[in-house]
Amino acid sequence: MMKYSTTALLSILWCSALPVKGEGPCIKNSDSFDIDGCDYDNFVEGLQEFLDNETTCDHDAKTELRRIYSSTDNAKQAISRACSSAWNSVSTSNFKDIDHRFNNGFMNRYVAGETFLNTDTGSFQGTTEGNNIDNFRDDQATNTIMRGFPSLSQCNYNSIMCCFGRDRQPNDNNGNCADPIDQNCLDADPADNSNLCWIDADHIPLFSDPFAFPNDSEGDIHCHGLAWADDDNHFSSQLRFNNFFYVSLYDHMYTRGYVQPTQDSDNIGMCGCIEDMPKVSRADCTEIEASATFSVSFSDLLKFQVTADNDLDVEFNACQGTNPSNGNDANNDLASYINRLHINGEID
Repeated sequence: MMKYSTTALLSILWCSALPVKGEGPCIKNSDSFDIDGCDYDNFVEGLQEFLDNETTCDHDAKTELRRIYSSTDNAKQAISRACSSAWNSVSTSNFKDIDHRFNNGFMNRYVAGETFLNTDTGSFQGTTEGNNIDNFRDDQATNTIMRGFPSLSQCNYNSIMCCFGRDRQPNDNNGNCADPIDQNCLDADPADNSNLCWIDADHIPLFSDPFAFPNDSEGDIHCHGLAWADDDNHFSSQLRFNNFFYVSLYDHMYTRGYVQPTQDSDNIGMCGCIEDMPKVSRADCTEIEASATFSVSFSDLLKFQVTADNDLDVEFNACQGTNPSNGNDANNDLASYINRLHINGEID
C-alpha cells in the first residue's frame, strides 16, 4: 500500500480547497458596463462585450449569469426585475401632454371613430390641435415613454391596427379630399391599400354574421398597424404607445387627414387591438428604432443593479419583415413584421 508523508497529505488537502478555475463568475465587485436598451438579450450582449474586453474569462455571458444566479431562469427573472425598475425611472408622457383635451375618455372615443378629430372636415395645419400634435412629434414622442389609455391597454396578440375610411384634409397629396371642402371633402376617400374581407357581426344589429365584402364593395380604405415583443422591457413594448401616437394622430390624421372607421357602425372601431378589428387583406406597418443607455453595476451582495441614463431617442420607420408565405423580405407590412418577431423569438 502506498504511503504519504505528512507534508504530501497537507499539500493535497490544501490544493483540494482551492477553487477550480472557471467555477466562479469572472465579474468582480464594483465592475460596471453600459447597455443600449434593457431586456435580457441586450443585457447578455452587453455583459458579453464586457467579458471580452475587460477580463480573461474562459466562458460566455450566459454561463456567467448561471454562475451568479444558479440557473438561467433565475438569471432571466433577476434581469427582468432590474430592467423593469430601471425603465420605470425613464421620463414618461401621456396623451394629455399632447393636448389637454386628449384624456382617457377622449382617446377611447377617438379610436372608436368619434370626437371632433374624426367628425370635422378640413385641414389640421395651423389649428391648435394640429400644432400640438406636430410639436409633440418633435419633442416628447421621441424622448419619453408614452403611457396608454384603457381601450388599448390589453391586446391579446401584441398588435394594434387602424383602418381609416375617410379623408378629411385637402392639399396634402394623400387621399382625394380637395378644395372646396364643402363639395369635395365631405365623403372623400383615403388612399386605398387594403381590402375589407369580413366583419364578425354577431354583436352588430342588422348585420349578418359574418358580414362579407366581396371584391371592392367596401370602397377605398387604408389600414396601418404596429406590433411589439412579448418582453415588457423590449423597446417595441415599452414604446408601443409612442408608435401608436405616430401611426394614428401624427402620420395618418395630422399629416394625411385620415379618420373614421371603414364602415358606418357604432360597433366597428377605427383603431383597436388586432383581435377586435375587422378582417382585412393587409396593413402597412411602422416599427420603433430607439436607443437608450442603461448603466449596469455589479456587487457581491446585490448582484446586478441597473440605472437609466435618461437619454432615450426614438425614431419611427417602416417595418422590416419576413413574408410568411415565402420567407422573402417584406417591408411596410404588418403580417410580415409580426412573422419576423416570431422568427426572432420575440413573440410566441
